[in-house]
Amino acid sequence: MAHDSLRILLVEDDPFYRMLLQKFIEEEGHTVCGIATNSQDVWREIAATSPDVVFMDLILEDGPCGMELTRSITRDLQLPVIILSGSSEDEVLQDVPESGALNFLAKPISFVSLRMNLRIAVRHHALQKNLAASEEKYRVIYNNAATGIYLSSPEGRFLTCNQTFATILGYDNPDELLQLLRNPDDQFYAMDGRRQDLLALLQAKSEISNFESEVLGRDGDMLWISESCTPVCDADGNMLHYVGVVSDITARKQAEYAFRTTYNLIRTTIDSLRDSILVTDLDGHLIMGNSAATEMLGHSLEEGKKLSFLVDPPGNSPFIRFRDKFALQTGMVSISSDSKQVHCTVVPYKNATEAIVGAVHVLRHSS
Repeated sequence: MAHDSLRILLVEDDPFYRMLLQKFIEEEGHTVCGIATNSQDVWREIAATSPDVVFMDLILEDGPCGMELTRSITRDLQLPVIILSGSSEDEVLQDVPESGALNFLAKPISFVSLRMNLRIAVRHHALQKNLAASEEKYRVIYNNAATGIYLSSPEGRFLTCNQTFATILGYDNPDELLQLLRNPDDQFYAMDGRRQDLLALLQAKSEISNFESEVLGRDGDMLWISESCTPVCDADGNMLHYVGVVSDITARKQAEYAFRTTYNLIRTTIDSLRDSILVTDLDGHLIMGNSAATEMLGHSLEEGKKLSFLVDPPGNSPFIRFRDKFALQTGMVSISSDSKQVHCTVVPYKNATEAIVGAVHVLRHSS
């Protein structure tokens, strides 16, 4: 066949019509997977046969229940239904749209109309399969994203979220988070008014990036997150909800804090030394200098500036020899325009992996 074969549940209590419909459906290459003549049979056959589409007569053995069955099937099962009826078209058509039915066939049914409705059903089935495949791809991407994703109401209530967002906050799954985390103002953001700050930025900028906040995990742990948010608005520009993409930056914040603590400790330590200390990269750009160095040189030190008196002096300076051998070097350097010289010791400056990334210069007045 050139098209997909459908499994069709035929709901019809008239044996003559049922026989004609089944014969034509099967001649068109489809399968009648079940037959029902009353409302109880309908639910039993749907459960037993899993049809792709239902052909529904409006009046069955137990009464005119076809329209109500159609509403329930399309609403609760999202299963397409084609209505069959011997009633006048005007009487039925007004109820068809709100029933959710895919189409309507008036009795006596022409085979041309039936063939056309079967083709519509095939097309609908193909679209539904494609939609289901797309939704599955989206679900996999959404749930397995490396970043947390949530949907929030303007009032701050989380409407949905993915597994990563739940994991960041210490919840077992999204359902648990949505059930327990009902008031982000008190249960999520550690700082009072933080969500209002986010909403104000959204209103002003339409979208925000890298909005960093301290938040509370499920067990009260303090975490740091970075949010990027985009509002979803109606035609009048009113915010309906907003989408947030969240990264856990707790490790980065802890590293920054540790770095600042270490840097301040080093800074305090070298400032307490009487010798002048200058730390440079391998090109002679200043990384750090202490108070004694500022006093010796007679001017303030600018981080990142190249120290020419160390890098470009005439002759074979200690720093030039250091860059050739990457080992301790000593010698005299001139620190002023009047050629005032001081003794300089240069030793390697290493990073955490023991790679030499710069030099430490210790300057002393010659005795």
